[in-house]
Amino acid sequence: MRDHTSTTRRRSKRQTEPHVAREVDQLNLAEPAAAAYLNVSEAVLRYWRRNGGGPQFFRAGAKLIRYRRRDLDVWIEAHLSTTNTQPMGTGDAA
Repeated sequence: MRDHTSTTRRRSKRQTEPHVAREVDQLNLAEPAAAAYLNVSEAVLRYWRRNGGGPQFFRAGAKLIRYRRRDLDVWIEAHLSTTNTQPMGTGDAA
């Protein structure tokens, strides 16, 4: 008679691995995904990395740049415009 508990454990572990990988992928974005998230080009992200002013990033290897989604959100919040060039309600009515 076979021991089904070890087989079941292995199957359930395999089933959770893609889910964990998706969560990690959503938390740590590669450069193309981070650029799309910010609606800028990858070239802009590279420029910001070289010259400063962009969101925080980390190196996951010699050439693997990653952005944490929460760092992108913090950067967006820090760069929200707080003033309008024209006060609300004073525009020309068409």
